[in-house]
Amino acid sequence: MQIEGSLWNAEGWASGRKKFDWNQAPFKAYFQEFNVDSCLLHDYAVDKCYSSNFWWNREGFWQLNPSDQNAYEHLRTKYMYYDYCSDETRYPKPPPKCKTNK
Repeated sequence: MQIEGSLWNAEGWASGRKKFDWNQAPFKAYFQEFNVDSCLLHDYAVDKCYSSNFWWNREGFWQLNPSDQNAYEHLRTKYMYYDYCSDETRYPKPPPKCKTNK
């Protein structure tokens, strides 16, 4: 498994019209103390990944607690410039994966 990031010029639509300073290149990202718990798939048998044996499927993790929800909203407000799930002009019918944002 690996973690990748990508960078693209989205200043015309996804950055709140903020200009990107390409003179600052090269851009680097560092992932520190990053752990991932996962469900290993064999033959695309995804059903087993919904088991309550995995901590993320237990009821206590179905939604954020109030403190974590506040932290999430703060970061979302401060750092997110564009959310295509909320772009009703461009997507009158939100893309299918946006259902999970509600």
